[in-house]
Amino acid sequence: MEGTWYVTDGFNPYYDCFGCQELSFDFKKGQPVDYNALYNLIAVNGSLIWNDIKMKGTEETPGIITMRGRDSGFENV
Repeated sequence: MEGTWYVTDGFNPYYDCFGCQELSFDFKKGQPVDYNALYNLIAVNGSLIWNDIKMKGTEETPGIITMRGRDSGFENV
């Protein structure tokens, strides 16, 4: 999972379709996982917006990483 992933389509055609969505995961021993999502979209006024979401993740349950942070202005888990 570590590295940079490029997403072109998701499960929801109304939400998960971006021209280019870049997701990256960075693992450092003993540190929370760093997650970053960078994507663009067209705002309601027609302007181009670049969202840059940053989250931290911890392995609270073995094999499951729980991510926490702000996504598009909202606290997210």
